[in-house]
Amino acid sequence: MAVSASIAASDAAAANAALEALGHGPANFSIPLRDGAQETATHAALHLGSGDAAFLADLQSLTATYPSLAIGEDASTTNNFVAFTTAKGLEWTDPALWTENPVMLGDQRNFGGTIYTSLIDYNVWTPTQYPRGWQGPVSHA
Repeated sequence: MAVSASIAASDAAAANAALEALGHGPANFSIPLRDGAQETATHAALHLGSGDAAFLADLQSLTATYPSLAIGEDASTTNNFVAFTTAKGLEWTDPALWTENPVMLGDQRNFGGTIYTSLIDYNVWTPTQYPRGWQGPVSHA
């Protein structure tokens, strides 16, 4: 079974925490999506080429709490994932852009005048959106 899902960026951290509490995690929703009018990510997605029935059931259980959560069960290929997001009026942020300046595990970024260290690869969230993805503030003593 393959799964694609998208959620509003404002709900992504909480949904990731809920999935992690259920034994799936961390950072399930980690693919940045945007609507065509926006330059920054407005949504986050997950794309699992293979998944299990328990994960899908737990994911589906979140739809009552997060109305912005949309689930598609055919994500066996990248083309299916792109079709899923396009049908929702979203665009997958070009993965080629991630390689230009990705926030990877151990990378440091200034956020609000404070230095934070990323705890995950391809971190697309701010420290306030997904605190578990960051360690900080960093001391330079």
